[in-house]
Amino acid sequence: MMRRLFTRVLAALAIPLLSHCGTITQKPVYLLDTSLLRAFQPGDRLVYATVGRRTTTFVQDIEGSASITWSSSSETVYPGSNQSITDEGLLAREQFDLGAGRASESIDYHYWQDEQGSLYLYAIGLGGSLFWIMPAGGDTPGVELLRSPLPGESPFNVAFDVYLCEQNNCFRVGRGEQEQVYEGIEQQTTPYADFEAYRYGYRFSTESLDPTRFDNDPIATVSGTRWYHPRLGVVKFVFNRITTEESLEFTASLSTTSIALP
Repeated sequence: MMRRLFTRVLAALAIPLLSHCGTITQKPVYLLDTSLLRAFQPGDRLVYATVGRRTTTFVQDIEGSASITWSSSSETVYPGSNQSITDEGLLAREQFDLGAGRASESIDYHYWQDEQGSLYLYAIGLGGSLFWIMPAGGDTPGVELLRSPLPGESPFNVAFDVYLCEQNNCFRVGRGEQEQVYEGIEQQTTPYADFEAYRYGYRFSTESLDPTRFDNDPIATVSGTRWYHPRLGVVKFVFNRITTEESLEFTASLSTTSIALP
């Protein structure tokens, strides 16, 4: 059970951040007009339509949805040293319903965001546990997972450690690495609108370091493509994940959002 929980925690790191609601009679087109990523605010919400396939002992088609809702985070002090991470934390709750009778899943990501819009992930809440994310070899939670302004032509590599805390005792239970590579500008169609967006390829890998809590073997191999429109974040992505238990591939496209675009 704990291994499956940890698999979801670490693999979920690779799932990226996900305007007005109502019927759209003519799909708008949004061109790139800024390179700075949106400063997310409590109340922001984005919803994706997902289509894909899961393979275990049989093949299951996926037709579902994903959403992300932003609010304020109260988890801003690292218990290992009682160190304040940020004065104003952001919580992004991602909800997934991949359809075909599969129960929905919820993951909480805790971030702080700088004035340029770069996002720093410092904790993940899943299954009643809170996992703290640190730069590899560091002692203060918070790794830059999305660099603003876009596009950033050079490959962007992030190595991190994962800690689990029991009261004020924190233990390193895993490590991971993510790489993003800028691949150019493309126009993408979504159910909500057509977007001119920056395209990135990404690769993600993790492993457990604590066999007393989790199996000490590779957790997941993840890769895919993301399309960023800076005023919203990710407007479309392709997600591929392979574990010892399953293979999962789906495409997610923005269907509605509460964020107003100019």
